[in-house]
Amino acid sequence: MVALAIDLTSPQTLYAGTWGSGVFRTTNGSIGWSAFNIGLTNLNVEALALNRTTPHTLYAATTSGVFHIDITTEVDNVITQGLPTEFFLSQNYPNPFNSKTIIEYQLLNPSEVTIKIYNIAGQLVRALVDEKQPAGYYSVHWDGKGQNGADLSSGVYICRLQSKKFFKTCKMLLVQ
Repeated sequence: MVALAIDLTSPQTLYAGTWGSGVFRTTNGSIGWSAFNIGLTNLNVEALALNRTTPHTLYAATTSGVFHIDITTEVDNVITQGLPTEFFLSQNYPNPFNSKTIIEYQLLNPSEVTIKIYNIAGQLVRALVDEKQPAGYYSVHWDGKGQNGADLSSGVYICRLQSKKFFKTCKMLLVQ
């Protein structure tokens, strides 16, 4: 660990920046940690800070620039001093997953974006994102549930990112 930030509104919530592995978060006073990379995967985090005047904003200083993250939303926008140079959809992680997986993507231009999850038969099971987003780095969490909130069965699911000029898919393995 290189950097640590404590959420003063929730003292059990800590953020740890690492050299080469991004950011991790605990909400139980460091008993269990989970990846909270939100576009920071493989970056060297040198410092972390929570903004007191703008609640729930985490700043991460890296060797690639300064990022700020809204830590309260399901879709987390990461804005950096430089914008992405391409549209991109990363493989979800962890994969295979049990209860939650993270899907990172980047937008070269402002775009109407959809991220939808399909079963192997091609049937839509969940829409995660359906909105206009500015250029930047993003992350969305999927909890392995369908649109109705019910747990889905184990199997292969397809994540499809689509904008007006770009689409990409990745396979995800849900293991219940």
